[in-house]
Amino acid sequence: MGSASTSMLTCTGSNQPSYVIHAEADINEVDCGTPPTVSNAMKTQLDGDTQYGARVRYNCNTGYNINGNDIISCLLNGSWSLPTPSCSLVNCSNPGEPANGYTNDNVFTYQSTVQYHCNEGYQLSGDSSIECTANSNWNNTLPNCALINCTNPGTPTNGARTGVNFFYNSTVSYSCKTGYNLTGAASITCNATGLWSAPAPSCPPVNCGDPGTPDDGSKSSNVYTYNSVVSFQCNSGYSLSGSVSLICLSNGSWNGSVPSCLAGCSDPGVPENGQRQSETFSIDSAVSFTCDTGYTLTGSNSLLCLAGGSWNDTAPTCNPVSCGDPGTPTNGTRNGTVFTFNSTVLYSCDTGYTITGAPFLTCLSNGSWNASVPSCDIVNCDDPGEPTNGMLQGGAFTYNSV
Repeated sequence: MGSASTSMLTCTGSNQPSYVIHAEADINEVDCGTPPTVSNAMKTQLDGDTQYGARVRYNCNTGYNINGNDIISCLLNGSWSLPTPSCSLVNCSNPGEPANGYTNDNVFTYQSTVQYHCNEGYQLSGDSSIECTANSNWNNTLPNCALINCTNPGTPTNGARTGVNFFYNSTVSYSCKTGYNLTGAASITCNATGLWSAPAPSCPPVNCGDPGTPDDGSKSSNVYTYNSVVSFQCNSGYSLSGSVSLICLSNGSWNGSVPSCLAGCSDPGVPENGQRQSETFSIDSAVSFTCDTGYTLTGSNSLLCLAGGSWNDTAPTCNPVSCGDPGTPTNGTRNGTVFTFNSTVLYSCDTGYTITGAPFLTCLSNGSWNASVPSCDIVNCDDPGEPTNGMLQGGAFTYNSV
């Protein structure tokens, strides 16, 4: 700037502090010193020195935004231009909360995270947290809070389930069929963990327990559950007194008492289509037999238990009553070759013959047919009459006559 008079000049610039320039001063001697430090920023000296006119640029660190001018200059008064910039944390917008969810976080600046939780009964779907990035955006979308669903708990065998909803707080109830016991919880609830409050129950059959075995006898089965049947028999030389079999009932009890085996004869049995009039087979006891209607007894109608433990005869049989062959009508046929009680025979006539009487017969319990055998009579045609001015030859009007 060269030498001049020693007078002092005051120069006031707009929006700048007043400063004094000594004419003899050399402008190149103005030095602003080390530029100010800005937190969370890096500075770059654009002109390589700190003298008048030198410039410094500030760049904020990642995640920070510049406030003010990013460049300051060295002024004639030996100070850096104002205001000095600052760096403030990047702010993301409030991300909000998912339906049926919430967060306890309320700081939304750079690198802060927002942690999400779901209300009870809802399950988080997606990332549980999001982070504010340097570009003022969140690094992910909001998660969802979906209603918790439990898996189908199923229905037990021989049981039933009431309830078709399996989401949180839903309850299903169970029951068992008659003869089956509910084992486990009668109702279960879907809880907040997505699991049922208890396993589904089962419906095992009612157990009547071992009914026992008669002395000098045996039983047929070791299964004692609902509807199972246990049969009993006596050893040789002993007779059964009581029920030959027991059934396990739905209330867990047997339908009767275990029989006993008494010294005597073995069970002679009951003839098919007949009855026996005693259940006592002890020595000197007798049993008698009868047959159902339509059946006749073949053999002795009573047996006596002898001292040696054997019956005096074999058990009789009940055979169906026979009505005998009813015969076949002339010029007809019969369909059916069994002539015993309740059997039926069917009749039909040859071509040109018509049936007179019942077309079928049934054998009755008294050994007779319910009707007589029908007859097959030749078909008769009406008198055709004589033509006008003509005459009729022949007087027979039956089938095949001319």
